[in-house]
Amino acid sequence: MKQSIINRTISLTALVALIAVVPGCSPGVDGDYTGAGGMMTVELHGGKATVKMQGESKDGDYKVDGDTVTITPKGASPLTLTRASDGSLKSDMITLTRK
Repeated sequence: MKQSIINRTISLTALVALIAVVPGCSPGVDGDYTGAGGMMTVELHGGKATVKMQGESKDGDYKVDGDTVTITPKGASPLTLTRASDGSLKSDMITLTRK
């Protein structure tokens, strides 16, 4: 009887540990991205974003909600992108690929 309780406890502990670790295994969006021709680059690191376009650079923040990434540069309109299965970030107007 005691062995059965110990085995169940170990199994339950292993299951809880696996559930806690698996979501962290999926790749995050942190990284450097570039648009076609290098006209736009985006750096995403730890919730902070830097958007560079046409020689101008704007810092701001970003949030991830599922596959949606919203970048909000200071003093500019938010940019909403969707994370694709290949790791790129896409909108109707641009595709940013990870460097």
